[in-house]
Amino acid sequence: MYLDSNLKIEVISSLFGKTLQLYDHTHGKTVDVLSVADFFYNTIIRKRQAYVEEFFINEEQFFDPQFDFDFSNLSDSSECRRGDELYERPKGWYRMALKVGGKYPDGDTWLGTGGWRNHSVPGEWPVSYHGTSLDGAKGIIRTHYKAGNGQVYGRGIYSTPDIHVAEKEQFAKTFTSKTTGKSYKVILQNRINPKKRMICWTSDYWLIRVDEGTSDKEERQIVESSIRPYGILIKEINQQRLNSLSMQQGGSPTQKLHFRGHPHHQSTLVHQLPLHSSVRNPRSVVHPSSHSLHPHQPSLQTLNLSLLHRHPPTSIYTF
Repeated sequence: MYLDSNLKIEVISSLFGKTLQLYDHTHGKTVDVLSVADFFYNTIIRKRQAYVEEFFINEEQFFDPQFDFDFSNLSDSSECRRGDELYERPKGWYRMALKVGGKYPDGDTWLGTGGWRNHSVPGEWPVSYHGTSLDGAKGIIRTHYKAGNGQVYGRGIYSTPDIHVAEKEQFAKTFTSKTTGKSYKVILQNRINPKKRMICWTSDYWLIRVDEGTSDKEERQIVESSIRPYGILIKEINQQRLNSLSMQQGGSPTQKLHFRGHPHHQSTLVHQLPLHSSVRNPRSVVHPSSHSLHPHQPSLQTLNLSLLHRHPPTSIYTF
């Protein structure tokens, strides 16, 4: 899959929920260019969206194409591990890498080493995925996720090690490109700190706990040390499939997603852990550290996940 600059910006805009533009220094005008750090921070705090009408991204500072990889025709079925957990490379997807190397004070050990390998290396983190729905969380492409307002197992950030769960219609983001005229699914690819991760009542869902009353500064520190998105997976889907997704999500069959920079646009990021009585093969709660989850904590809402089933987790930045 070939992704030119325009398509990349459309992908980012679809996640961000607001139209972004590429910065071009030849324009000869002063603009507010968002660095990786600024973009991530202000996407979380939401203080600039009320008065900034145009958002610019420097492509060279934001993306890291040396780590892009096309898994769409992958035939190798070798078993791999990342962060001491099973890793099945994301067949059928194209990975668009974010420039996160050297962005954290603890170095890049959490990423592991690049190149082909089928084993874990000391200090690297396991992989998790996060998708967005049309009616759910938007603007999640950042170093830190905004915590949900009230979750089944507590307030915090939910993700899954299973790309097949993240890809399901109610989680994956879909959009139609003005550049290519084609439709795509988009999923965020993360690494998650195993020492701070809580594994929910099935191992398909992981939680980074952020308690009520946590300040924005504290929240940023918690999430920065716990979960780090650093890649985007994109997959082309046909129009018939997109129509089906649109109908399931309450839209019209021909609906296309366009994001306009309304000055009062606010993106709400609320992650709900889906529960359903017909979940297949529920597993016991696993506690990798001293954290624990109480299964009877109240939820604000639940989502139907009757099709939930287990697949091996996957990873990024390793071929």
